[in-house]
Amino acid sequence: LWSSDGSTQAYTEQQIIGYLAQAMCAYAYIGQDNKMYIKQFSQTVDKTISEAGRFSLTLGDYETKFSELSYIMMSNNSAHVIGDSNDYLIYSAGSNPMLQSSDESVMETYYTAVLNKLKEISYTPFTASLPIDLSLGVGDIVEFTGGKAVAGKCAPITSVTYKSSGSME
Repeated sequence: LWSSDGSTQAYTEQQIIGYLAQAMCAYAYIGQDNKMYIKQFSQTVDKTISEAGRFSLTLGDYETKFSELSYIMMSNNSAHVIGDSNDYLIYSAGSNPMLQSSDESVMETYYTAVLNKLKEISYTPFTASLPIDLSLGVGDIVEFTGGKAVAGKCAPITSVTYKSSGSME
């Protein structure tokens, strides 16, 4: 990739895909069909799981959301933080070459657009055990109903462990 000062920087394909996904407020993954996908962060529920459809559920007693974003301007190696400090998380964008400019106001515009998209998202962390469901994977958004579940709260699956007993966590 070319930088604003005319020099080049070598990046791996994995890094380039990660930077592109970050610039799109998304993540990249390989699907069950062995194809790569880029999926935008969202709160669109992929599956609702009832109390009868799970063995156990532990919900976090807090919501996860972002209120600030930090980034590094590569042209002068300066660190910046944008957003409103209010005890939520800071998204660290690092020095994404896809969102670089020699103009600080342009960079702030880029990163403000990413932060505004991130601010739309809030999740309740969870740990659940349920029967194996191969249609669910990392990144899918699930909502739980019944029992301890709170109506309208959803969360992404961040990891999956398949157990030989026929369950997944």
